[in-house]
Amino acid sequence: MIPPSDVFDLEGFQRALLDWYRVHARPLPWRRTTDPYAIWVSEVMLQQTRVDTVLSYYRRFLDIFPNVASLADAAETQVLKAWEGLGYYGRARNLHRTAKILCERYGGIFPDNEPGLRSLPGIGNYIVAAVLSFAFGKPFAVLDGNVLRVLARLFSIDRAVNDAKARSFFQQTAQMLLPSVNSDLHNQAMMELGALVCTPKHPRCMECPVDRFCTSRRADLVDRYPIREAPRKVPTRRMVIVVLVRRDGRMLLIKRPSEGLLGGLWEFPNAEIDAAMSFEEGMRRLCASMECGSTLSRSRPVGSVRHAYTHFKVAAEVFQVDLVEEPNGIRVMEFCDWLDRNRMDHYPLSKLTHKVLRLIGKEDR
Repeated sequence: MIPPSDVFDLEGFQRALLDWYRVHARPLPWRRTTDPYAIWVSEVMLQQTRVDTVLSYYRRFLDIFPNVASLADAAETQVLKAWEGLGYYGRARNLHRTAKILCERYGGIFPDNEPGLRSLPGIGNYIVAAVLSFAFGKPFAVLDGNVLRVLARLFSIDRAVNDAKARSFFQQTAQMLLPSVNSDLHNQAMMELGALVCTPKHPRCMECPVDRFCTSRRADLVDRYPIREAPRKVPTRRMVIVVLVRRDGRMLLIKRPSEGLLGGLWEFPNAEIDAAMSFEEGMRRLCASMECGSTLSRSRPVGSVRHAYTHFKVAAEVFQVDLVEEPNGIRVMEFCDWLDRNRMDHYPLSKLTHKVLRLIGKEDR
């Protein structure tokens, strides 16, 4: 928590921070609007994604879906395609879901209160605070990774920033720093300070506008903070990916179920295999499970692809399987379609699928 007022000059800290921010703030597009829809989209995109990456997606997304109604009316495939490459696709599905609810229950208008926002899919503590602060000017402290790092160093907090049990402590501390006037600018300034000066590695303490308030700076302990719990070891899953090719050159893509990892995206048939099974045997079993074995002409390995998700990694072997005749009633997980390479551009594809396409593209040359 913030030390007593005779130890910590709260008003001096707030003033120094805002003076710095007014000079050094980056001209990010979502800072030039109070439209709750545009702010909501930006904050959802910025979760676990770098600002530089978000910028181009944000502009394009708002061009395609300029308001809540246009997003609500869109097909899920169209929304996922606009999101393609940003990852964490549950964010896009929740955006779509929430837009529909906003139109059905609220006439396309965002609630300007905490209970109303919390009732919407995918809107948690961070998004609630961001929308209420930046769109409606309400005094809610925003707590992202940058702010957590600033707080941890500012007050030498010996609690892990990635410990869920410590989150309420950090939230209360951030709230106590919040001024009664210009609270939205203060929130932006705290995030900007973490992004530009109080960086994860090699913080620029000599350039910090509030270094005289920083307890870890005074004690020469900046490198000690923030404290983080050790991450869990990420397992690797072995997979086979099969590119089924008809005689006319079209390839089979299947759509993943709408819920869960990569929900609604399209990909090549694949299966996870255990350590005891060879990739070739995994390929044969996958083809047999789709009941296309009698139509196979030949199969050959194309190469390997690797990909990392948040909680696991994938090590996959890719096989091209040519079909000698049109398969009858091929069985797949959900929806499927036979596509040539040009039509695939209209479908939302996972990053792993793009890697497979690049791999088989090299084979074609």
